[in-house]
Amino acid sequence: MILRPHRPAGSSFVLGTAVATLLFASLAVAGDATPIDKASEQVSVALNVLKDVKVGRKDGDEHLEKARAYLVRARAELLKAQGQGSAE
Repeated sequence: MILRPHRPAGSSFVLGTAVATLLFASLAVAGDATPIDKASEQVSVALNVLKDVKVGRKDGDEHLEKARAYLVRARAELLKAQGQGSAE
């Protein structure tokens, strides 16, 4: 005879409903973002990824610094377009 732990029948349903509600809410919030909001977020992510990157060659590192400067400028311009002014 196999003994199974007693679990209320509705617990799986409640857990599934909670996960579905959380997923729906996160998609609704993401759907409200304007293209400028999305672009600003992506530029910020790119800056975070490149924060500590080093190429190891002088010319490569110089171009990487220029890329970071352009991304900082792009983020500032996107914030101005949103009406938030400069964050720095």
